[in-house]
Amino acid sequence: MAEPVTPEAPILPWPRILRQKWLDLSFLHWAVEPASIAHLYPPDTEPDTFEGSSFVGVVPFQMADTGFARGPAFFGTFLETNVRLYSVDRTGRRGVLFLSLDTNRFDMAGRWIFGVPYRWARMGYREQGDGRAYTSTLRWRGVTASSFVEVTVGDPLTSGPLEQYLAVASGRADRLRG
Repeated sequence: MAEPVTPEAPILPWPRILRQKWLDLSFLHWAVEPASIAHLYPPDTEPDTFEGSSFVGVVPFQMADTGFARGPAFFGTFLETNVRLYSVDRTGRRGVLFLSLDTNRFDMAGRWIFGVPYRWARMGYREQGDGRAYTSTLRWRGVTASSFVEVTVGDPLTSGPLEQYLAVASGRADRLRG
């Protein structure tokens, strides 16, 4: 049985090593059949589901004020686009499986120091009126990939069970990395 989905964020364990702010975030998701993505998961995990569907997320944003828990914003501000799946392990713990984490930070300290699988990309963010556009082209040897995401900011949504599920699942991104 999977752990419950509640509107409260899970308590992070101590010690907290890093801090960050997510800005200019777009949260895009597509429902997929769980069996169509099951082969992408590590052993002892499987696709998490909401009303029988799993979800693929594409999340472009700007990460700001990134640094160690105390002190200056050592890692600065940079763009990131991640492609993610939601998982549950055999004990019922929910998590996030990152298929890609692309960033315009060349030093990619997170990759080497913390084991976060960042890939270097040429990225851009543009804001014009209600429009937001994110671009990304990988600078990763042997891999050709790019994305263009354009969204229009609309009226605030009323959060329902699906939005709550996706937001809570995303808050558990510290639990599983691809």
